[in-house]
Amino acid sequence: MTRLNGIVPAFPKTPHESGGQPGNTMGSGSRLVVRKGPLLRHMTDVVRDRELIDSGIRIEIREAIASGRWPLLMVGNVGAGKTCAALALLDHVSGTTQYHTAADLTDRLRRATAKELESEQGYLIFPGDIWGLWRVAELVVLDELGSRETVSDWQYECVKRAIDEREGRPAVFISNLLIEGLVRVYDDRIASRLACGTVVKFDGPDRRMEAKNGPV
Repeated sequence: MTRLNGIVPAFPKTPHESGGQPGNTMGSGSRLVVRKGPLLRHMTDVVRDRELIDSGIRIEIREAIASGRWPLLMVGNVGAGKTCAALALLDHVSGTTQYHTAADLTDRLRRATAKELESEQGYLIFPGDIWGLWRVAELVVLDELGSRETVSDWQYECVKRAIDEREGRPAVFISNLLIEGLVRVYDDRIASRLACGTVVKFDGPDRRMEAKNGPV
C-alpha cells in the first residue's frame, strides 16, 4: 500500500456511545475517547512520537477510531513502526488500557492457572482477574502475534479468547505476518476474526536497523 508523506493532526476525539463510561463492565462499546495530550502508561522507555508515524497510517487509524471498525489489525515488516503506532494510540486514550505481547499474556494466564501469579500486594491473581481487566479496558493491545511458527493448544486458546472477549470493541492486534501467515500459524478462524474490522499494513523499512546502520 502506498503511503502519503507529510504530517497530519493528532488522533481526533470521538464520543462515547450513549451511557458508556470508563470502568463500566462493558466499557464504552465500539467508540473510543482520545485525549489531546499523551499519558505514557506502557513501555515508557520506547520512543513513540506521533511524528514518527506515517501520515497514511495515521489517517487509517483515525478512520478506524471514528467508524468503530474493530478490531484494528496492524501487520507488516519487522521494525516498521507497528508497536510505536499502537503505543502512541494507547497514550492518548482516556480510561484504562492494557498492553501485552501474546507470549506475556499466555504466560501470565498459565501462572495464574497454576496459582503462581501474585499482585504487588502479595495477593493471588486468578485467570478471571486477568480476563476481567482485559474485558473492561477502554483499549487493549496484543502484540507479537504469530512470532513463533507453531503454537500450543494453550497458546491458541488464549489468543482466541483474547480476540473474542473484545468482539466489536476497541482492540489492536499486531503481527509481522500477513493474513496468510496468521492462517498458517493459527487457523482461518482466528485470522478471520482478526481481519473482520480494519487491517492496516505497514510497508516501511526496519527503523531499528536504520537507526543502527543508517539509511540504505
